[in-house]
Amino acid sequence: MKFETISAKDLDQYVNNSSYLIVDLREKKDYEKGHIEGAIHMDYDDIEHNAVSLPYDKIIIMYCDRGGLSLMAAKKLSVLGYRIISVIGGMKSYRGKKLV
Repeated sequence: MKFETISAKDLDQYVNNSSYLIVDLREKKDYEKGHIEGAIHMDYDDIEHNAVSLPYDKIIIMYCDRGGLSLMAAKKLSVLGYRIISVIGGMKSYRGKKLV
């Protein structure tokens, strides 16, 4: 399966859209310091185990600190049939206004 990528600057257009689920793959402490509005936290190390909790009827947008983990997670989950978008550059590149 394939997956898509978007730049961090394009992430805001997906926030608060019920067709998408945003997943933060950073460490829990970083997620708690601030994350994209509406994002859920998921530990990358448990991504395949936790995949069963992800909805197949939504497009999953994944981001991490710099983009590497979200790319690896996208590869793993797209093989399982999920529709995935990985955010290139991750939170280090994000300059939007949707942080909570």
